[in-house]
Amino acid sequence: MDIHIHQQDGITIFRMVGDLRRGDPVDDLKQQIDDAVARGDVKVVLNIGQVNMIDSSGIGIIVRAHTTSVQRGGGLRLVKPSKFALQTLKICGLLNVLSVFDEEEPAIDSLR
Repeated sequence: MDIHIHQQDGITIFRMVGDLRRGDPVDDLKQQIDDAVARGDVKVVLNIGQVNMIDSSGIGIIVRAHTTSVQRGGGLRLVKPSKFALQTLKICGLLNVLSVFDEEEPAIDSLR
């Protein structure tokens, strides 16, 4: 998995390409999110538009990131989940918990 990170208006945007699954992909994302939160960057957008598959480990890291960011006064937004990713989130009952957007700009605006 490739993770591209940039800042916009105090919001950390993660754009991911590949599968978010057990092992290096989840470990890398966890480390990147932990680093951002340690810097005080608690407003996070995860653009998963190019993530084809998310397994239980990937779901776990998304939930953990959401919880951590909210507890520290920020928030997490998901952008462009694939059909498979959206179905996985639905099965896990997370669509009522996580904020999901079709485009980055509205997600970013919701965190301002």
